[in-house]
Amino acid sequence: MSVEKIPAILLTAIGVHVCAQSPTPVIPEDERKMKDGPMDIQVGSLIIKAAFWIHSAIELMIIGGAVFCPESTMYKQALGYLLPVGQGSDRIFLSPYTAVAAILIVVGATIRYLCYRELGRHFTFQVTVLKGHKLVTTGPYAYARHPAYTGSAMAIGGIVMWFMAQGSWLRESCTQTGGDWAAVLLPASAVVFTLIFVANVLRRIPTEDRLLKEQFGEEWEVASPPTPGIPKRERKAKDGPLGVRIASLILRTVSWLHAAIELIRACWLPKSERVEQLLDYLLPDASRMFLSPTTGVATMMMVVGSMIRYKRYQEMGRHFTFHVTVLKDHKLVTTGLYSIIRHPGYTGLVLNFAGLYM
Repeated sequence: MSVEKIPAILLTAIGVHVCAQSPTPVIPEDERKMKDGPMDIQVGSLIIKAAFWIHSAIELMIIGGAVFCPESTMYKQALGYLLPVGQGSDRIFLSPYTAVAAILIVVGATIRYLCYRELGRHFTFQVTVLKGHKLVTTGPYAYARHPAYTGSAMAIGGIVMWFMAQGSWLRESCTQTGGDWAAVLLPASAVVFTLIFVANVLRRIPTEDRLLKEQFGEEWEVASPPTPGIPKRERKAKDGPLGVRIASLILRTVSWLHAAIELIRACWLPKSERVEQLLDYLLPDASRMFLSPTTGVATMMMVVGSMIRYKRYQEMGRHFTFHVTVLKDHKLVTTGLYSIIRHPGYTGLVLNFAGLYM
């Protein structure tokens, strides 16, 4: 049992509700610019909210009952249904991974809320451009083109960790009673859930960009952060044997896979010999995975490098490209990082790679 988990449960439940609750009425289908896909976004949001609130209510009941009426016959009977035989309320606790998950959800929800407030009635769950729509470049939109999706991604990652980590009712109840099947199906469900979210975002972003470009034209071009790929005929230098976009994609994919393996090995410890054998191939000894002084320095280097890169994106705006070229209306930037060093972007990149190798 972990009484300190109660505030985390309430905060995460509210955070998920904020993320999945549309601040504006549903847009009629004839006014939408793209279909939601196999499942209506409102239905999907309702399922997420309902599932999380039910899960939160169960955890609150288990912890609250252990605090206020541990000897109650009704509580003991309910506990017998909710947790495996022989398991007590101490199985529901605030582990380091659920704490990280709670932070991700709360931060993601905060970003989403700021986006709701900034766009007002023009923030819709359905892709459309409403009458009187204005291009917003303040608040979160001053730092990213699609900050609401950034918040959603953080919240989705937090939700998956919250459900899958030790101390979660779903994880504790299923892996104890479901054996191998639960140990495989739960992570698989988390992967499918995440992939559905990613696929939906990748479908929506290009459509939203196209609509905004059609609506606002040059204003959108000037205001929009980092640019898409430059056509080959407009590049002033060749990328080399491997295109810069392909290399970037490979680097991101490898980094995310590495992070996912470490998270699964550290966070997901199922009571299943088969799954344990599979994880042993990925990382034989989980105790070998820890934050050493070297990895601490590496993390700091990558964070600093990323901040330098991001600051450069802000300074250059739409004129920052991964390909060597000079865009129309290009102006020489000598402010910010460019007042200190000629190529700050490469400085950040060197720090990133050095940290990555460490």
